[in-house]
Amino acid sequence: MRETSISRAGSAMRAPRIVAVAALSLALALPEGEAGASLQSSPWVELPNARVRLLAGPPAVEGAKSYLAGVELTLGEGWKTYWRTPGDAGVPPSFDWAGSVNLDRAEVLYPAPVRMHEPAAETIGYRKSVVFPVEVLPADAGKPVELHLTVAFGICRDICIPAEASLTLPLHPEQMRGAPSPAMLAALQRVPRQAALRRAIGVA
Repeated sequence: MRETSISRAGSAMRAPRIVAVAALSLALALPEGEAGASLQSSPWVELPNARVRLLAGPPAVEGAKSYLAGVELTLGEGWKTYWRTPGDAGVPPSFDWAGSVNLDRAEVLYPAPVRMHEPAAETIGYRKSVVFPVEVLPADAGKPVELHLTVAFGICRDICIPAEASLTLPLHPEQMRGAPSPAMLAALQRVPRQAALRRAIGVA
């Protein structure tokens, strides 16, 4: 199977849905080793051949009024998931923030995927793991935000399985202060925004 970096519209797959739910009553802080960053996470939701969680911390740019959050998805050996346009087969991920408190907007960004060439189809997506960066803008920056996310995505190896997880993560205004997590900044840098724009306008 060959893979190349980086879209075509795909067809949906149908299979029994796996649903998992996790609620977070107290944010879990990752170890303070990332340049002083305060990165919070929900518990992992364990699914067959995949797991998923929410991450959040200070904004990418000092003084911004939004949190830099992320949806982290890891996959079992040999499994893959899909980009927003999955190719000849597969299901794009969907992110539903209904029920969130004090949330004005949550913008999900997509890291650059790879093309996965297979005998019967050419798909576009991710293997092993991916972090989708999310810009979380509070309705009132002085008040806490409570994120409620239902994320649905497809995973495939020899068979394809639609999966779904419900995640909750509280965010507090003091988390706006401090340096952003290097891990989250690295995920943000994988989003091909400026590079794609330069190619579109013919600038090297």
